[in-house]
Formats: sequence, structure tokens, C-alpha cells
Amino acid sequence: MKKVICFPFIGDSFGGSHQSSLIIIKNLKKKRVNPIIILHKKGTLQSILKKNKIDFYFCPLNKLFGSSKNKYLNLIYLIFSIPIICHLISKYKIDVIHSNDMKIHINWILPSFLLRKKFIWHQRTIFPNSRISKMLIKLACTIVSISKFVQKTIPTSLHKKNVLIYNSIDLNKKNLSFKKKEMILRKKSQTLIGFFGNIQKIKQPYLLLEIAELIKKNKKNIKICCFGNDKENLLNNLKSQINFKNLHNYIEFFNFTYPVEPIMNDMDIIIATSLNDGFGRTIIEGMKLKKPVIASNAGAHNEIINNNQNGILVDPGDPKMFYLGIIKILNNRNFKKKIVRNALEDCKIFSVKNINSHLIRLYE
Repeated sequence: MKKVICFPFIGDSFGGSHQSSLIIIKNLKKKRVNPIIILHKKGTLQSILKKNKIDFYFCPLNKLFGSSKNKYLNLIYLIFSIPIICHLISKYKIDVIHSNDMKIHINWILPSFLLRKKFIWHQRTIFPNSRISKMLIKLACTIVSISKFVQKTIPTSLHKKNVLIYNSIDLNKKNLSFKKKEMILRKKSQTLIGFFGNIQKIKQPYLLLEIAELIKKNKKNIKICCFGNDKENLLNNLKSQINFKNLHNYIEFFNFTYPVEPIMNDMDIIIATSLNDGFGRTIIEGMKLKKPVIASNAGAHNEIINNNQNGILVDPGDPKMFYLGIIKILNNRNFKKKIVRNALEDCKIFSVKNINSHLIRLYE
């Protein structure tokens, strides 16, 4: 009888961790386990699952730990959610819980522990410096870190439980034939620089404006196209800055796009300005689509990019170095060919087959 592996999600958002999880789930169905998805809230993830005809169970649970800014209220939510989640585990005869974000980690680990179910804590970001997280992670059977950078942030007392499994990136080539959303991106002979990520301070969106200023100053026919959701209400201020500095021809912000392949494939260069990224999903996506990549030398980026060999790494706070990286790629055709060729070979280690073979062993 196949083991039931549960992937619970809040459901009101969609990002890189969700994309990686869905790739795992899709490919696990071909293996000797039975993966199921449980959502607690309606939202973007639910819409995407429906659109892609991926089955899931919807179990409303609006009051979860992390829903309130009041820590005492959060504790009350946590206590009241325990019997509900215990019921779900029993109802669906779940053997293993594979959790992929911090809210789910905290809300699901106690019920799993009480019912003696195996809990896999998949840490996809820097581990937070919070007392409750440090206490509850000790109950996990296994901790999966998506990079050495993330792995180092897990409490050292748990190093025996902590395994390194990089994210799997699986681009669907069928998506490349999708029609792009109705937006005019490229003017005549214009170079497009693609940025893919939520609009958050950690992603350094204001640095993108500084790069655009350098492009304008040097009169280059280059435009930065940014795709992502406004997670921290920064977009209005960014657009005001664009208006004030007259940067309309050099940078533009668009909404989150899914699937990402058709838009990313239309870019000439991929840029990743993030600070402290746990992995760097868009870097691998760009590499697989044969796009040269320029990234900040921060977080786990240097675990993917070997500077000037399969991409370019630059000082994370220096817009001039990003700009010079763009110019180097555009002016040196042989260099561009070299880093694209090397990147295509190097990113093979992030295949779904490699990652899922590790996970199957953990489940068993």
C-alpha cells in the first residue's frame, strides 16, 4: 500500500517555494507514494491548482498561528487548530507531512507529533530567530535545507537531522508556446533585462531603479522588466520615482506572471538583485532557457553561479557593477556564449529526478 504524503499549504499566495513543491508533487505521483495537497485558504494557489487540474482538499482554517500580530492571540489560534489538524491527519490516513513554509511548519508539527506521524520540515528561507520556531523544529523527524546558506542558519544542535537537498527546477517547454499577456515589451532593437520576484525590500527594487538611471545616463537602448507581486506596498513609491526621474523607457513593473517560461524566454538577460535568497530559483530558470544571468553575490547565489564561468556575480549593493555586467554580456559575444553553455551544463544537477530520489528515501 502506498504511503500518503501530505503537502499542506495556506493557499492565499504563490511563489517559488510553491512552484518547487508542485514540481515535487507532480513527479511523486509516478513513484511509489501517494501525495495529497491540503489548502486552508482560498487564493492564488487554489486558482493555479484548478487551472492546472491538480487535485487538492480544501479545509478552511482562517485562524492560524501567524494570522495576528498579537503573539498571545497567535498562541490561542495554535492551540485551537491542533484538534482540527489532528482530524485531517486521521481522516486522510496521512503517513508523512511534508511542510514547505513557516506558518505550516508551526501549525502542523504539534498535531503530527501527537499522532506520531513523520514530519519533514522543508526550510526554504533563512531560519527565523524566534523562540517558538527553535522549540518546534526539534520535533521534526527530518529538516531539509535547500542550500548550504540556509543549512547554516538551522540550530547547530539539529545538524544530524539537517539534510541538504537543492530545489528541483523543471521548466515545461510546452509553456513556451503560450501567448504572452497583452503587453508591448520590446521596442525596435531594444535589449530586455528580466527581473522575476516579489516586490520586497529584500529583492532590492530600488537598486533596479539605480541601474535604470545608469542605462539612461549612458543612452543605452535597454529596458528592465520586473515581474512580481507587490508584497510590501512599495510599488506606488517605485512608480512615483520612475515618474520623477523620467525612467519610463528604462524600467517597468508588471504583475506576477504564471507560467513564467514564455515571458522569461523573451528576455535577453536575467538579473537577480536579491539579498539573502535561500536558493535563487529564477537563476536556474534563466540558465535552463539559455539566458545569461547576473546576480548579487549574496545568499545562496554563489552556490549556483561560478563568477565569469556560468554567470556573473556582483556586489549586491553596487548598481554600477550590475550595469557593467549587462554591458559586458552585450559587447562580448564569445563571453556570452561561454557562460550560457556552461550554465546549461551546470544546472543539470537541479533536475527533478535527482531531488525526488532523495525525497523518496526520506519518506521510506
